[in-house]
Amino acid sequence: MKSKTTGYPPLVTIGIPTYNRINSLERAIKCAINQTYKNLEIIISDNATPGVDVEILVKSYMKSDSRISFKKHTNNCGLEKNFQYVINKASGKYFLMAADDDIRSLNFVEENVDFLENNSDYVASTSPVRFEGGVFDRFAMGDNSIQDQNGEDRIIRFLDRWHANGRFFSLIRRKEFQTSFNSERFLGNDWVVILKLLKFGKFKRIGEGEVILGRNGISHNDIFSKYRTGFINWVIPFKNLILISFKLLSKAKLRKKILLSVNLLKLNFTAFIWQSKVILYELYKKIAG
Repeated sequence: MKSKTTGYPPLVTIGIPTYNRINSLERAIKCAINQTYKNLEIIISDNATPGVDVEILVKSYMKSDSRISFKKHTNNCGLEKNFQYVINKASGKYFLMAADDDIRSLNFVEENVDFLENNSDYVASTSPVRFEGGVFDRFAMGDNSIQDQNGEDRIIRFLDRWHANGRFFSLIRRKEFQTSFNSERFLGNDWVVILKLLKFGKFKRIGEGEVILGRNGISHNDIFSKYRTGFINWVIPFKNLILISFKLLSKAKLRKKILLSVNLLKLNFTAFIWQSKVILYELYKKIAG
């Protein structure tokens, strides 16, 4: 399809941050280069994986595909800053964050670009999302459409339940994504990115295509222990999310602030129970073993 403004297909940037997953990385690269939509730039950023295997793999694809660029960091800069690198380097009208263990249907970019080109009030679009071996569930995966006309209402709706935040891997308008992303390290940082994006526009879940998320990511490990630095993180796991949410709705009416408060209270209580279960299970294994 062609852009309404330029008459040419809009450039799409696919960012692939990676670390020590050479087998799944190759699958992710093939998924990107074989998309039916061809006007792509593909940015791969290796977060100091030991050895040279990743570099050899990527450069073997670069020989036959000039759309690929590659950066190997000399020191591990952390997950968030590796994400930040590919975002900063992106130049496309649209941006797609593609984790190195995720795959998409080959029509994913084409179908979602088509929707965004024809719906300027939407900031992002995605296809149905599921975990590898799992099922499609738009509420559990957090990829259902959010189409409220008001940005405050969209934020409240996003926070109304615990979910996997499949929206983070949507096709997103690049400038808005760059404005919304930050590399601070705290629990719920990816949720904050979506909250900020929802101020710009709506999110769409189209019916065509699919996204399959790998099960080796941070969300499938003990995510809470990675961010738990003190007692406050037990009682209020989403402390930063709370502060930023209220800042985004600082001018909202009291009724909306109450709805926001209720949603955030439920999320923090769920997180408290969840991480408590993880700790109790680990203690049980030690005692039983």
